Amino acid sequence: SQEERVSSLLQTLRSSIPPGPNTDRPDLSGFDRLELHEFHQGQLDLFETAKPRVCAAVSRGGGKSEVMVRKLLALAGRAESAHRQYAICFPTYKMGRKIIWDRLKRYSRPLRQAGPSGANEVDMRIALWNGALIHVIGLDKPDRIDGFERLDGAWLDEFHQIKPEAFDRNVSPALARKGVNGGAWFTARHDPGHWREFFEDAKAQPDFF
Repeated sequence: SQEERVSSLLQTLRSSIPPGPNTDRPDLSGFDRLELHEFHQGQLDLFETAKPRVCAAVSRGGGKSEVMVRKLLALAGRAESAHRQYAICFPTYKMGRKIIWDRLKRYSRPLRQAGPSGANEVDMRIALWNGALIHVIGLDKPDRIDGFERLDGAWLDEFHQIKPEAFDRNVSPALARKGVNGGAWFTARHDPGHWREFFEDAKAQPDFF
């Protein structure tokens, strides 16, 4: 059942943070705050997949952003993700602040570091309990991502509005630095526009969901 599936997911997430005397270890109920019980089956499929690439075209109001912001937090919040870096990329800086920043702050609260360093308003950066960082980036200036020494994963939302060269020249090289081969998740509205061929090709790739 849906309830059993959510319960199993939460148990897996809690077990990703081992017990110990670390005073920085978060309250495991923080994963409950991700509110996975709100998801329908398609959203749970997207949340649960372990494939390193996701390519999803979803109609407006389909809940892609709600799923992906929580998926990214569940991934970054694990002990094994300590000191890793992730990026949430939008076509513009303003879109990132308007669409995702408040949601990211809300869902990350139980898992992030205490104090002002946990949520940097100026840079739109979240620091989690394990030292992992999540950055919100506008690709209207693609060189914003060039300074990353390594990038362990990038979620590109409203992908149909992102210029192709921003991914090819900036995001993709960042994901490949230091042999990381970071995950990439692409979400767009139902009509991906000039990315239609990309989406069609992704369906045939075994490492894509």
